[in-house]
Amino acid sequence: MKAFLGTGITVGIMMALTIASGILTSRLLGVDERGILALVMLWPAVCGVLADLGTPIAIVQRAAVSKAEGAYALANLGLMSGILATLALPIGIAGVVLSNLSRNQLALAVLSLLIVTPMTISGRLFGALSQGLGNYRHYNYSKLVGPSIWLVLPLALYATHNVSLYSIVASYLAAAIVGFLAAAWPYRNMFSYPSRSTLNDLVALAREGLPNYLGNLTPIDSLKLDVALVGILFSATDVGYYSIAVSAAYLVRVFGFVVGIIALPTVSRSKGTRLGAICIRVISSVAFSGSLLAGMLMLVALPILIPLVYGRSFSPAVTPAQILAIGMAAAGFRQALGDCMRGIGKGKLVSWIELSSWAVAIIGGAILIPTLGLNGIAIAVSLSYISAATLCLILSAHQLEVSYASLMVPNVKATRTMIANQLA
Repeated sequence: MKAFLGTGITVGIMMALTIASGILTSRLLGVDERGILALVMLWPAVCGVLADLGTPIAIVQRAAVSKAEGAYALANLGLMSGILATLALPIGIAGVVLSNLSRNQLALAVLSLLIVTPMTISGRLFGALSQGLGNYRHYNYSKLVGPSIWLVLPLALYATHNVSLYSIVASYLAAAIVGFLAAAWPYRNMFSYPSRSTLNDLVALAREGLPNYLGNLTPIDSLKLDVALVGILFSATDVGYYSIAVSAAYLVRVFGFVVGIIALPTVSRSKGTRLGAICIRVISSVAFSGSLLAGMLMLVALPILIPLVYGRSFSPAVTPAQILAIGMAAAGFRQALGDCMRGIGKGKLVSWIELSSWAVAIIGGAILIPTLGLNGIAIAVSLSYISAATLCLILSAHQLEVSYASLMVPNVKATRTMIANQLA
């Protein structure tokens, strides 16, 4: 319970910092340059997800079971990160070239890709180790460092009248580097020279994590393919509108994200026991109720919040944000329940569920984008999330041999049992 509360508070602060920096950069740069900034930041984030091959999930599961396994997983993380980053860079460079950027902006995007991608992958691996070992204090601390830098440096640029697209991107690069150092610092004395078995270690971790890997390739949360599509098909101004819509709607996603962080190691430790079954029901029902409430609140609040906070020039982002808020509520529930299923060894099931949702996104996008533009992309993405959540609920209830209601409606007795065990 302390881990849940601590992580929840941390994610809340992290989201507040991210939102504040997003608001600040939007007001400093305006719609057009905010769109360019979104494209520059896009492909390092995508490559960081594509290249991890599920290894963070494998490290969480190993470390949750045995601290010795956690130390083993750490031994050659540095070289692993380099190998994974190298695999991802060609994909990122291709994506940058396809975006609607000028020559100078392309150079800036490639530079960001080369620096941020290895930092992102390495930071994710060290974060996974802390998560699996139950070191949530450090995990939470390291998650706050990057967003803090990303807010402070643009403020300093504003105070010294040095604001430009290039100086803002430099702040972004500095935040990525410092964030990686914060994640890796407690383990600095545990590094070893890469051995001949490094590649074998990487392959072994990828084999363990790969069944869960595809289930994490969500359109907005990780791959951000909707933003990439806007960048390819529409103007930088449209990217500016859509990036704000995604940022605002993502608030709905936060609750499910927090629950999912705790779900994977918690369920992994109690897999195959009566307590494990109780934990799944509690985690799933809490995620469903919280995500539904958050979605309803944001649906009403967004028409007021976006013009008030980001400025009237971003008002066209309201409708896409409302559409995405509906999908984000479903996405939060699906992630938490999906992480529960991964914890009991059903990662392949979650991956197939996510893959099925891609079909909905592709077909929906092909039909809706030509006539509805940005709103069409938002509708297609939300439909994919809703379909994934629905299918995850149906198949999970079947696998666990429980009712749909038990995974959606909180049970006071089960919740008390789980809390008592966590506090014991």
